[in-house]
Amino acid sequence: KHGKGCYKWEDGRMYFGDYNFDQKHGFGVYKWADGRVYVGQWAFGKYDSTRIYILPNGEVKKAQWDGETKGAYIPMDKEEIDRVNAAKNEAIKIAN
Repeated sequence: KHGKGCYKWEDGRMYFGDYNFDQKHGFGVYKWADGRVYVGQWAFGKYDSTRIYILPNGEVKKAQWDGETKGAYIPMDKEEIDRVNAAKNEAIKIAN
């Protein structure tokens, strides 16, 4: 795949976003079957270093990661949280 696309797994996971050479690359939304959502950048199939998660209870968390090690949470203002939720909602609407 190359460009925008959507992929759904049988277990309820889904990804909507950019692809490059069959890998998630660029902006995308990944939703786990349990309701957690990652909104943000991908690089060659892996999460970017700044990760934004939306928990099933609606809480939005942003953190800087170094490889697989999470750093401190980064505060987000209401405008940024609203943009993240809008991107999530649009991706899920398109995927369904």
